Amino acid sequence: MLEPTDTRLHALLVPVETQRLLLRLPCAEDAEALYRTVRGSQQSLSQFLNWCTRDYALKDAIAWLRDAEAAARTHTGFHYLLFERLTGDLVGCCGLSDVDPSGAWNLGYWVRKQSEGRGYASEAVHAVLARARQTGDIAKVEIRMLLTNDASQRVAIKSGGRYEGVRDHVILLHGQHWPALIYAHDFST
Repeated sequence: MLEPTDTRLHALLVPVETQRLLLRLPCAEDAEALYRTVRGSQQSLSQFLNWCTRDYALKDAIAWLRDAEAAARTHTGFHYLLFERLTGDLVGCCGLSDVDPSGAWNLGYWVRKQSEGRGYASEAVHAVLARARQTGDIAKVEIRMLLTNDASQRVAIKSGGRYEGVRDHVILLHGQHWPALIYAHDFST
């Protein structure tokens, strides 16, 4: 497990509990659960997530876990696995990463197929946004999604994100760059 450092971003290393979820940084022991969760939702996730292919394997889950740990250690990304508090089941992921040249962090999320429509993404997004604001080091968070991702747009709106428009060539999916809807949270004021 990572230890907090002396920057204010260390608050993002600490697990977060919501009413129904435990959000925590991933560890190597999560590989099998992550693999099973992604494989069980591959058809729905692959519509929106470039990394979720029909060839997704345990080795991909292990590699992602290593990358997520490295990103947290260097404070370049904070990816939380979402676990139901009652059952301990992995239901998805929500995280901050991909800081753009303007300093805006991307907030991404996904939820397994059988947990869609239950408000888990909104609950996780609210928790991560609150933690990001609390650090004082993150001035802006953007939620970027494909124009066809209605569920993600509903989450962005429900989170209080301000619609900023459509930005071309933002999302890589199936070998092509696609435009993205952008919703933003500005913490600089």
